[in-house]
Amino acid sequence: MVSILKYCILLLMISSSYSLFCDFETDFCNFEVDTDDELARFLRWSKSTGRFVSYIPLTDHTYGNGTGRYAFMKTRYSVYDGHLYSPELTNTGYKCMSFYYQVTGQVNEVKLSVLALYNDTDTGTAIWTLNGGRGRVWRQVEVPIPEGVYKLAFKGHQTTTSQGISIDDVNVTTTECSKPENKTEYVGIRCDFESFEICGYKQDNSDDMDWVWSSGTTYTSGTGPSKDHTRTDQFGFYMYLETSVYPVVSGHKARLISPSMNKTTDNCLEFWYNMHGRHSERLNVFVKESKSESLGSADWTKAGDHGDKWYRGTVTVDTNFKSFYVVFEAVRGEGDYGDIALDDVFIHEGKCPEIPTPAPPRPIADVSCTFEVDMCNYTQGIGDKFDWARYTGDGYRSYVLPRVDHTLGTDKGAFVNINPLYSNTIGDDARLVTPLIKMNKETMCLRFYFYINHWSVDKFAVYVVLKGDSMPIDPFWAIYNQRSSTWQSQDLEIYPQDSDFYIMFVGTKGSSTYPNIALDDVSTTSGVCKVITPTPGVPDADCDFEKNMTVCGYEQDTTDNFDWVWHKGSTGSDNTGPAIDHTKGDASGHYIYIETSDPRRPNQRAKITSQTIAGRDEPICLHFWYHMKGEHVGTLNVYKIYTGSTYRRSIWTRNGNQGKNWKEASVLINQDYEGSGTFDIVDLSFKVSFEAIVGDGHEGDIAIDDIKFEVGSCKPEAPEEPSITKSCDFESGLEKCGMYQAIGDEFDWISMNKSVQSNYKKYKPYIKNHGNIMALDMAGKKPHTRAVIIGFIAVKPNAQYCMSLEYVITGDITQRINVVMYKSNSYYGPGVSRPLKSIVGHNDDVWKKAYININPNGKNVTYGIEGVVGVTDKGQIAIDNIKIDEMSCSKIKPEKEEEGSNFGMGIGIGFLICVLIFGCILVAAYLFYNRRQGLPRYTKELNTNAIFKGGENDPDINFS
Repeated sequence: MVSILKYCILLLMISSSYSLFCDFETDFCNFEVDTDDELARFLRWSKSTGRFVSYIPLTDHTYGNGTGRYAFMKTRYSVYDGHLYSPELTNTGYKCMSFYYQVTGQVNEVKLSVLALYNDTDTGTAIWTLNGGRGRVWRQVEVPIPEGVYKLAFKGHQTTTSQGISIDDVNVTTTECSKPENKTEYVGIRCDFESFEICGYKQDNSDDMDWVWSSGTTYTSGTGPSKDHTRTDQFGFYMYLETSVYPVVSGHKARLISPSMNKTTDNCLEFWYNMHGRHSERLNVFVKESKSESLGSADWTKAGDHGDKWYRGTVTVDTNFKSFYVVFEAVRGEGDYGDIALDDVFIHEGKCPEIPTPAPPRPIADVSCTFEVDMCNYTQGIGDKFDWARYTGDGYRSYVLPRVDHTLGTDKGAFVNINPLYSNTIGDDARLVTPLIKMNKETMCLRFYFYINHWSVDKFAVYVVLKGDSMPIDPFWAIYNQRSSTWQSQDLEIYPQDSDFYIMFVGTKGSSTYPNIALDDVSTTSGVCKVITPTPGVPDADCDFEKNMTVCGYEQDTTDNFDWVWHKGSTGSDNTGPAIDHTKGDASGHYIYIETSDPRRPNQRAKITSQTIAGRDEPICLHFWYHMKGEHVGTLNVYKIYTGSTYRRSIWTRNGNQGKNWKEASVLINQDYEGSGTFDIVDLSFKVSFEAIVGDGHEGDIAIDDIKFEVGSCKPEAPEEPSITKSCDFESGLEKCGMYQAIGDEFDWISMNKSVQSNYKKYKPYIKNHGNIMALDMAGKKPHTRAVIIGFIAVKPNAQYCMSLEYVITGDITQRINVVMYKSNSYYGPGVSRPLKSIVGHNDDVWKKAYININPNGKNVTYGIEGVVGVTDKGQIAIDNIKIDEMSCSKIKPEKEEEGSNFGMGIGIGFLICVLIFGCILVAAYLFYNRRQGLPRYTKELNTNAIFKGGENDPDINFS
């Protein structure tokens, strides 16, 4: 109804004088689009016409809805102009054109002009120009029409396709313009900055930067206002300092100068400011007498980050001034996040009312904080160079951050950390201050947990700062140039203080670009600190399955094919599965197992997964008992799954029939890297998954029982006496051979047998007569990536050993198998190795045998077998039947070594044969030449008008 009434009033105004009017609802009303503008044209448009984007008006002006039409300039590319021409103005009495416009875009990037054309060939003279957008709000303008004008034209100019120019309700009349903008005079200081002319305020040409006129959010997220103060929405305008403009120089200033104003009575200057961003430095306000040129000291100042909120500021104008002006000076901080904004400047009669001073903070006794909900009223310190920030988990962690928080032990928890990327100077610090703490009459225990990711962190310190004092020179506690690979606890006993005080946590930047310090779970309690005794074991992860799986926190995986079964007594199939559990040793005890009878099919999988287990900087040993009896038993795998990731690492596996008894497995979950004391991603929590794979028949039940986690290394099995002969056929998996997958490689070897060959059909010919083999699935793997298994040889003094192994390496001649010996007992494998033999690819689809001499020099040997992908992923690599003999390979290998067993010797023999053949060719050539010297030579030359001895026209035959 309001829109209809508005439209009726508009028509009534038009009818009161002779006019040309167009609302673009049905057509262009004889306005003409310039057809020469191939890449930018005015079109009749509405919100419902096409794809809605931010530079298209939400409604038209005529009806104020999404279906109303207006003229919109659409561009195909950037930096193009579009024109819209009026009909001929045959009546010379036209004096004013009014219209409504919406223009979005930055200054000098988008322009709208009105041109006056005086004849058919005239290209037009600008009589009104708008430089820069005014937001997505319809605004009216009236433009006086000069005498003798033949036509009027709208000219739009855009530099990108993400800007918008729209026009509606154009009215050309014979009446005078009521408020011609070209006659506006700005007197006084009051301004809401809604107009681009910004009330006559001027940029100071002697400063370093300029204030920017803008609406909505500023260019950089995380700083500046989200809306203006006048309209309190994204369409209202304000002035601000953009601090991300290159070059970023701390201390640079931008000054905005108001027009002068005569003073008649006491005056109060009022303005609204927004200082949001961790690098917000300072806003200064100067009220100066008109004849004064020097700024002097500021009459009002504010510093620091005050959040995304508009605040009121006031200054009482000196009573001795006859006229005055105001200078607003914004000072740039240390980084990009320091935008400062200004809006709604007013002048009131009388002195400024006093703004109540906020009550001083009330001290509290407990400043404990987990940071899970918020910052607990902890604040950024004044005078530091960068800030602490609260980090809440989203499933992702940068490598400079802890993988989990301390409170929850997961990647969803929160903590606070410093980010020195915002500072380039060694020694810069970030300060985090607790709320004011009530004066303690007895000792207080401060406990917190911290994480330092890099040795180059200069310092992490704690200061006790008395109320009203500055930060002491010496810290209460500090550590220097240290690194912690997981969360570390620290207890500090704070003796009684003489007044209320603050605790300040300070992190100082060192030499590296990426060091970080994280803080979590700060607590304060009365009395001395109590020693926390570490709880042995991993709580709530053990399970004997006597009640059920869920009581222990184990869950069925929803991505598998079927479920594990909670059971007691014997299983439902003969010749497979246990008859009793392991815990009680009788038929009343419970365990879990997979039932492989119908409807199960080969290679189907069942998985259970533990609850989340917190990582720690010490070894964790997993113990469990398994039962794998039956002719068709498939595979039992154990995986470690990192929290927040789909990646899982194989840590244990068994294949095939393991007999009628329960057997124990002990698996070190987070292996120590080369004795460094640093364990596998210790700060990352994890889960353990048990996966059972169905074999090729119903006699393949697999059961597990009595899962237990212990902090500490796994107890070693009874050591074997060094033996003359050792062998591994992989029929019982890697572990039975004393071998394991390395963790520093790119992928893993896979145990293959007839129960899993359907997944790896190309290995079927090699499995046929070999049972279990170790092979590589190279599909999708990048060239030269490696899979490594590690083995160990207990040696005798002064003994020499020969390793023999059977292998297949076909399909890509650039792939290879490397056998290496490590200089130390390394869990990584690659990086500390000495090569023993490299076997390259061939084109024979047959098993071959290689022999490798090992000279241990009296030290036990750690060796690695590396499978290396070639230039393609089409090859096959498999190994089987590794054998270690206490003798030189020359004593046991066949006289005629198979291809590939001694690649260097083959090359040498080949080279010798080539030399002999070449020598024979030279001898034969020499004998042939000498023979020819002793025989008559026959020559026959064709006469081509040359002179020969035997005649002019016939061939000359000459025997000599």
